[in-house]
Amino acid sequence: MCVEYWPQQLNTLFECGEMTIKLIKQENYEYHDIRIFEIYYMQYSRRIKHLHLRWDSNTETLFYPNAMVPAVKYIRRITENSVVPILIHSGFGVNRTGTLILCDLALAMASAENEVNFYGLMKNLREQRPYMVNRMEHYLLTHLIVLECLMELETPFKNSLADNFDSNVIKQQLSYVKRFNWHDRIVKSWSPEPSPPNNKLLTPTYGQAISVASKLGHLLKSN
Repeated sequence: MCVEYWPQQLNTLFECGEMTIKLIKQENYEYHDIRIFEIYYMQYSRRIKHLHLRWDSNTETLFYPNAMVPAVKYIRRITENSVVPILIHSGFGVNRTGTLILCDLALAMASAENEVNFYGLMKNLREQRPYMVNRMEHYLLTHLIVLECLMELETPFKNSLADNFDSNVIKQQLSYVKRFNWHDRIVKSWSPEPSPPNNKLLTPTYGQAISVASKLGHLLKSN
């Protein structure tokens, strides 16, 4: 878990050496927070938007891809519509950081070339920074996140309560859940069983990696 370097309340200050950080705005979501900081350094000031993924490196709570899709899409919109640089960091700067970067690169490649070469993208990442995405779980997670981003079903809540329970809408949602229930089977295989105690975390198999990659490849070719 990274040390928090920002004030905890709106319009309060946090001093870090010669730099002062003021929290201007904060929006809280289920798995991430978005903050706006005003940064002061000497006679300079700058406004920064801060996306905080609540992904503790000591837990597996964010291994479900749908939990990360909103943040990944948020980053993608910034990279598509702005030249402002993005800084991504985590505790060691390799697994969680690498996962987000690899997802963004893969989505950019899918959009530009209608295909994704995860191996090539990760190889390029590791040539720039060793040990990026060095766990199989994170490597598979990038596949699942990208697949979810490309296939996600938008289901905004409608003003009319009856419209939310329209039979066609429900059928569409159930079909979507059925098509993606294999996500759960893969992710659950990484988690320890509740009993017996002290059970070690299971690791993904090579077969699972091939299965995920083939599903993603089939999706891109079909488009």
